[in-house]
Amino acid sequence: MPLIQLSGKANEDLFEIWYYIAIENNSRTSADKFVEKLNDQFELIAKKPHIGSSRENLSYELRMWSVGNYGIYYIPSTSGINIIRVLEGHRDIENLFQ
Repeated sequence: MPLIQLSGKANEDLFEIWYYIAIENNSRTSADKFVEKLNDQFELIAKKPHIGSSRENLSYELRMWSVGNYGIYYIPSTSGINIIRVLEGHRDIENLFQ
């Protein structure tokens, strides 16, 4: 199985997403399910690392895969993928990558 590495920021993003969903929906179960869905997508991307759209305008070799309103920003590597960020689509993405 290809290696999936998460940056510190990506780990923070996952916690913030989980926390927001848990509070907004008053349901830890919903938050758990969505984070599980994201993890499933990480595995899909790792198997097919060029599946996402190029976002080289933000960073060299950066790609993005959409999951609902969220984007998984990652860089393919020889052993798998490096997840850089997991961000909600309405955020100022360009500013976050500068």
